[in-house]
Amino acid sequence: MRIVSVSTVFSDPTHAGKDILSKLTRAADKPDSPQFVAFFGTPAVAEQSFYREIAPKLDRCAIHGATSSNGVVTTDWDPETTLPLLGALAIYDPKGSYGSASSKLDGDAEEIGRETTERALRAAGRAGEAPELLFLSCAPGKEEAFLSGVRSIVGASTQIIGASSADDDLTGQWAQFSPEGFHQEGAVVSVLFPSCSITTACDCGYEPTPSHGVVTSADQRRIQSIDGEPAARVYGRWTDVVALVAADDAFNAGPIPYRMAAPLGRILGQGSEAPDYALIQPYQVFEDGSLGVMADIREGERLWGMKSDKETLASRVSILRELASFGQDDPPRAGLVVFCGTSTLKDEATKRSLARELRVSFGDIPSLGVFSFGQQWMHESGGFTHANQMMLCAIFR
Repeated sequence: MRIVSVSTVFSDPTHAGKDILSKLTRAADKPDSPQFVAFFGTPAVAEQSFYREIAPKLDRCAIHGATSSNGVVTTDWDPETTLPLLGALAIYDPKGSYGSASSKLDGDAEEIGRETTERALRAAGRAGEAPELLFLSCAPGKEEAFLSGVRSIVGASTQIIGASSADDDLTGQWAQFSPEGFHQEGAVVSVLFPSCSITTACDCGYEPTPSHGVVTSADQRRIQSIDGEPAARVYGRWTDVVALVAADDAFNAGPIPYRMAAPLGRILGQGSEAPDYALIQPYQVFEDGSLGVMADIREGERLWGMKSDKETLASRVSILRELASFGQDDPPRAGLVVFCGTSTLKDEATKRSLARELRVSFGDIPSLGVFSFGQQWMHESGGFTHANQMMLCAIFR
């Protein structure tokens, strides 16, 4: 078994495709096709002409492709040079089984999740089985329903890592692709049955503030009120984002500047020492004072204001590796890390800092870091979860 990670700085999609395939062959030191490749890149590169370049040359391979906000980071990249526009993590594992499938999200997302997962399992030749890892990338907006369909096929105990596809400026220019096709409002599912073991971990990086309240009115991803007050007013008070509300209590409707968008938190379950929180990203204030968020919210659930600092956030990669390595004797072969794309939007300095942390934490182990607009994982309480501003990793051993 061999795992390699490579990246490219070519902005032309066709040239990027040729470059990444050439680098994969050289890095693996073999002409054989890999059994699985994950491609992530900026939307201007990971687009249809890139897909047309790589797909015919990997016709025996499970391909998992999606867009990543403003590029990727890899352990083969020097953080002092140009940020890679596209990266790949390839697995050469003839003893393993791998399958990928994708669908357009143009109907019942839960049913589409079921059907896509079943096709991925059939592609791996492992229909009816639970994979060692399920990897998914979904267009933002329907992650919870799609996850529900996935869970109905593989069960609640399957390890899952999800990276919602992202773009460079929150304009919806994301994409997803697999051997079955290329989509812009779709989802791709990959099932991995490798000849090695895989461990996963999730880190929040934030802690609750004393401020919390109960959602008293909500409609999916729009919170109308918390404790009976307009949600934007409560959020502004909890996070000191005073620009959300003018002096006369008229709401400053519009997108929340991403640097000001401190997350909200919900409790997933009880950890060994404290509750485990999932983060929710606010992104929009509406004229009626409601708050648009990037995850579904239910009336009656309690939300917390959350806080962190630069030092804590900068150390999350090493914390993730420690969590994923706890109790493991086998040395890691490779890593896949999912970062939050909204908190690093247009912030190349933070990406470089994360890349340095990736190299320190993973050394020369092949690794790929992607920037997503939502993260999905299996919480130890037995639930599949979608949230924002989280950091996830899968380590192959």
